[in-house]
Amino acid sequence: MKRNRIIAIGVAVAAMAALGAGYAYSRAANATSVTTAKASTQSLSVTVNAAGKLVSGHPTAVFAPAVTTVLTLPVADGSVVKAGDVVATLDDSALQATLAQAQAAATAARSARTQLNGTGTSDKAAAAKAAADAAVTATKRQLDLAQANLAKATVTAPADGTLVYAPGIGVGAGVSPTTPLFQLVDPTALLFEAQVDEADIAGLQVGQKVSVALDAFPGAPFTGTVAQLRPTAVTTTTGGTAFPVSISQDAAGKRVMLGMSGHATISLSSVSDAVTVPIQSVFTDAGAKYVWVLGTNSAVKKTAVTLGAATDTLVQVTAGVSSGDTVVTSLITTLKDGQTVSAK
Repeated sequence: MKRNRIIAIGVAVAAMAALGAGYAYSRAANATSVTTAKASTQSLSVTVNAAGKLVSGHPTAVFAPAVTTVLTLPVADGSVVKAGDVVATLDDSALQATLAQAQAAATAARSARTQLNGTGTSDKAAAAKAAADAAVTATKRQLDLAQANLAKATVTAPADGTLVYAPGIGVGAGVSPTTPLFQLVDPTALLFEAQVDEADIAGLQVGQKVSVALDAFPGAPFTGTVAQLRPTAVTTTTGGTAFPVSISQDAAGKRVMLGMSGHATISLSSVSDAVTVPIQSVFTDAGAKYVWVLGTNSAVKKTAVTLGAATDTLVQVTAGVSSGDTVVTSLITTLKDGQTVSAK
């Protein structure tokens, strides 16, 4: 009887152990599967990336002297020209007519002044002579202007540079003194103009270091610095809001050209020995920041953290997590404190 009792107790213990093992196995089998990452210590560089293109740093615009039309364009758009090269000729018929009128007016003014010679020194004569002198001066000024405008009908480059005709300029195109014919671009003074998202613009300042990568030179970025922050926003092609940022760049030895596209990487700050976690591991609850830390028992613990600098992929943790801790990077909004998970 005693032996049978011992056997019964042994069977009961074995059964309970089997049930426990079965429960543990079932719990492990049903555990939520998550991805994880290790918190690590590293240097964290905070940067801003922005697309853009090369623009002229010091363009020289040339305008038509009067309302007229383009007769010839002997130089192709984008050509390198020297100061004095003829780059366009304009219809000068209206300018010729204006010159003829100015010449006639100047001749008449001089003749009227000559006729006043010998009229005496009375107040009336003196006033008439003063008025005639003023007319001579005014008509001479108009004549000089008419002659200068006529000369401008043959348009020459005012300086060395790359010629860029304005949109719509061609043979037969109508132009006016308010319509630029072309711009001269100094190829040694090109700037990279990047469109920086409004969320990042506050962290930028003139003088910050920049790496400029042009699509025409893959794998060979140029160094540069932020030269100007423009205060007026623009709308991007995707409908966002951005601010133009002018960047000087050192492209010595490279044949860079106006309009080349690429992107700029602007360094904002660098933190050495930062404890970092993947940015997707952080979540917000009631205004505070948390991560799920995975314990040795495969259970997760909701852990409050204090954050520092951040990039697109990593964020610095200044309190709450230590280097080497394992944090959960997936399903973070569905987990519960103490929940057992299966880490991938």
